[in-house]
Amino acid sequence: VCSSDLGLEIDVVTHLLANNHLQVKVELTNRSDLQQSYDLMMFATPDRQYQRQFITVQPGETSIRFFTWGKGDQLLGQPMLLRADEQDGPRMLNYPFTVSR
Repeated sequence: VCSSDLGLEIDVVTHLLANNHLQVKVELTNRSDLQQSYDLMMFATPDRQYQRQFITVQPGETSIRFFTWGKGDQLLGQPMLLRADEQDGPRMLNYPFTVSR
């Protein structure tokens, strides 16, 4: 779990599914008094296309997004990066993590 001075808490969990797809679950909790919106970009290995989703989190709430890649077993033990680019603001959070089962 990562907390920032933005009042944003990030938790990332990876899971290898039975169909060999890797699922990355991203939970964002807004601990501030203001709505926060982010452009989320998930980067896997250099030979894979990044994925992107938009998220808005209301004050005091948690929002969840899922990212999925095929051939997930090839990503086990590999570093990945979640980038959260604040909309209408100058801040960008980089959250590196390692893929596990």
